[in-house]
Amino acid sequence: MKRACIVLIPALLIGGCAASRSGYPSLLPRAVEQQSLAPPKPEPTPVVTPDMSLDDKIAALTKQFDSATDAFDNAMADARPIITAGQNVDQGSPAWLNAQQALATLDAYRAAMLEPFVALEQLAITRAQAGDQPYPKLDQAIAHAEAEDTSRTQELDTLENITDS
Repeated sequence: MKRACIVLIPALLIGGCAASRSGYPSLLPRAVEQQSLAPPKPEPTPVVTPDMSLDDKIAALTKQFDSATDAFDNAMADARPIITAGQNVDQGSPAWLNAQQALATLDAYRAAMLEPFVALEQLAITRAQAGDQPYPKLDQAIAHAEAEDTSRTQELDTLENITDS
């Protein structure tokens, strides 16, 4: 019996050493350690296929915008002295009324500028909704129209502020 106990005791002790160690972390590499630190490769720029019908629309709208801008500039040159004459006068006086009328005329010319500008932006929106790539000529036409409109709007705001004082 003593012999059986002597053989059993080491077997029990060895069994205790073979217990599961699930409470300890694994020494295998973690997911974050397997990530590459190399910069991502840039995706190639997609080549946009020329579209002649779109080019024609862009050219027509740009021409319409430019002619409306020229008309606005001519009207601005005519209206500036009238609006300046309406500065520091009583509201309701003839000079003030003429200045207000000149401002309204300029607003109408600016509205004529906005029609082709909005049409250009609508072309870009339609392309984006269809999932098409941006079209460089269209983007350039929109940027040109936006810059010109911003410039004219600032001029118009300056003239409106003259009559408000």
